[in-house]
Amino acid sequence: LIFEKCSLFYRMFFFLENEDFSDGLAHIDKSVVVELPFNGSLSTDGVIQEKILLSNGFELARQSSQMTVRPQNLSGYNDAKDPRLTFDYGVMDEIPQYMEMLYKTFNPLFAFLPDERDMARLINEKCILCAYYDGKLAGILNAEPFNGNVWARHIAISNDFRGMGIGGRLLYEGHRIHKEECREFKSWVDVHNIPSVKLHEKIGYSFDNRKANEYVFEPSNAVKSSDSSFLGGYWESIEETYKETYRETNKEMNVAMIRLFVALNCMIAVECGKEAY
Repeated sequence: LIFEKCSLFYRMFFFLENEDFSDGLAHIDKSVVVELPFNGSLSTDGVIQEKILLSNGFELARQSSQMTVRPQNLSGYNDAKDPRLTFDYGVMDEIPQYMEMLYKTFNPLFAFLPDERDMARLINEKCILCAYYDGKLAGILNAEPFNGNVWARHIAISNDFRGMGIGGRLLYEGHRIHKEECREFKSWVDVHNIPSVKLHEKIGYSFDNRKANEYVFEPSNAVKSSDSSFLGGYWESIEETYKETYRETNKEMNVAMIRLFVALNCMIAVECGKEAY
């Protein structure tokens, strides 16, 4: 069971059986995020995982979909750009402003926001493009090349400059400068964030088949087991969930799979001061 300890939460990546944690989630002191990626729609296994997550205190917090556009399909702006709007790469001196803008725009549970060290690396690699209006920082774009593609990871516009069309122009400019060096532009977008979806569509993006659901467990939602064992009070409810899912096909119970999913209830139980467990 592997966790990444972020500043505000734990992100869980793998599920493994471990019988050493007595009360499982009851001892978690920060939010826990689990991501279920899928193509098209949730598979049967994905449905099982979701039911177990929801029945043990997790809540569906965000539904995302990947959007893509090929360089030759980028849509530009035909009207003249406001001469007061300029673009330039990020600089080290403005890192505190970039960080503040990102954290005011994105929920850090989902956005994989960079810390200051990551931001310095992104600036050195010319992944941060800034929009300035009358010389004032109006917005930033984090567009990072990776394996021949460019990922538009974050775009944030200051509250003082929203509604002026700066976001669309910044997004387009950030793509234009990478146009000759990548196969495809990609971005993960919250499907319920309509302004963000429309912003991407304006420069040519469209949804593909890749999706992800993200679930959050808050410490106050902890479900305590009835005894001190790893399986504790969870076994019966999970067994019934599994049986109900397969009742129509009369499939045999798969104990190994059940134990795999039980691990969702056995996340980091004790804060030991380590960066990862």
